[in-house]
Amino acid sequence: MLWALMGVPLVWLVGRCWPRRRDRFAAYCRRLPAHPAERALSTEERDLLERSRTWRSAYDRARDEETWVDHGGGF
Repeated sequence: MLWALMGVPLVWLVGRCWPRRRDRFAAYCRRLPAHPAERALSTEERDLLERSRTWRSAYDRARDEETWVDHGGGF
């Protein structure tokens, strides 16, 4: 049982850090041409598209600003 507990992180580490590991799907995706709709975008539209990929809701942004600091008193 101990070998399984040690094996899983080891396999993950080797798969993550192995030099020159082959990722066939990523190599295939890099060879694909850009989608025609993306090529037709203007510079401003391309910037908007890039910002939309990282958009976060107001709730998520507010949750990031929350701090969980104990102010003393009680549990």
